[in-house]
Amino acid sequence: MDRQDIARRYLDYLSAGALENLLTLFAPDAVVHSPLYGTLPASRFYPDLLAATRSSELTYQTTYIDPTDPLAAALAFTYRWTLATGEVRSFQCVDLLRFDETGRIAELTIIYDTAGAPKPEK
Repeated sequence: MDRQDIARRYLDYLSAGALENLLTLFAPDAVVHSPLYGTLPASRFYPDLLAATRSSELTYQTTYIDPTDPLAAALAFTYRWTLATGEVRSFQCVDLLRFDETGRIAELTIIYDTAGAPKPEK
C-alpha cells in the first residue's frame, strides 16, 4: 500500500470503529501523540478512544505527501465525534503520519484546536 492508501484506510477504519483493522496499519511499537490523551502506544490509544466514542464520522479532505521524505505524510479531515456521553464535537483535524521502512505507521501526531474540547469519559 502507498501512503495515500494507508491514510484513507486509516479514516475508514477509525470511522467504522474497526479496532483490529486499524491496528494492522501501525507498527508494533507505534505511538500516537494526542492533544487530549498525551503520548500513548497506538495499541493503547485506539482502544481508549473507541471506548470513549459512540460514533465517528470522518470526512476526508486531502492527503499531503512529502516529496522529499518518503516516510512522511499529513492527512486533513473533518471529525464529527459523538462521545459515549452523547456529546457531539466537530472539528478540522490534521494527522501527521510517520511511516517505518515496511510502510506501517510508526508515529501519528493529531493536531486540532482543543478549545472547549472535553476530555472524553472512559
